[in-house]
Amino acid sequence: RCVQETAIRVEDPSENINPGEIAVPSTYTGPKLELDQEVTREWVENLLEYMKDQKLLHKKYVLVLLQRIKNILQELHTLVDIQVPEGQEITVCGDIHGQYYDPVSYTHLTLPTIYSVQISVVAVSLKKKNMY
Repeated sequence: RCVQETAIRVEDPSENINPGEIAVPSTYTGPKLELDQEVTREWVENLLEYMKDQKLLHKKYVLVLLQRIKNILQELHTLVDIQVPEGQEITVCGDIHGQYYDPVSYTHLTLPTIYSVQISVVAVSLKKKNMY
């Protein structure tokens, strides 16, 4: 296994990039995410609304998100058992293959929930039944 892991290991170029050093043009009107800023529900909703018009998040903020996601994912197990509390359900929406607008169309399932986890291949949502 170690030989195989060594053979497929690649250097992560994002480790050498400091998002704080990336300039954002004054013409950029989209959501901003500073290094010490918390990603809130309101920030995510603003991002989704901004991107619905085919607008792009500036690369500085994409890098901030990617570095945070990488740190979180490195700490997680790749397969977990989930206990669903009584009166709640899990909705799994998957097979999106990098298509951004597919998971955006699922936001009516995932954003209004109390607990929500989304990953690039599968979106999982734990929510109370009959919330709507």
